[in-house]
Amino acid sequence: MGTPPTPTAPAKSALRKTEPAADNDSLISKAKKIFTQTKESAHPGSIEGQIDGWFDGWTSNTMWHLKDGTQWRAENSQPGFASNPVRDPKVKIYPAAINGYWLEFPELDQKVRVRQLP
Repeated sequence: MGTPPTPTAPAKSALRKTEPAADNDSLISKAKKIFTQTKESAHPGSIEGQIDGWFDGWTSNTMWHLKDGTQWRAENSQPGFASNPVRDPKVKIYPAAINGYWLEFPELDQKVRVRQLP
């Protein structure tokens, strides 16, 4: 008496779905663009401005008035920062990944999370 034959499973390579190479290439090229952006172009939608007056750092809830008339406040969860006083420093403001914005001081290589005030 023999044992019944066992069905053979298809090869693993036959079960894998193959994706068109063009889709894979476009995904890779998109990823390369994201990860190789220069610092200047890394923040689409960023605005550049200047603080109106002296800057010497921030504590939680520090407010800044920019020369364009907008007002910004540091998030109260941000650690403080102190610097030598700087007159009318340049800033970049760009959207954060989740709620709010980043206010960056390029000359000082510092940034703080902020919210725009009405």
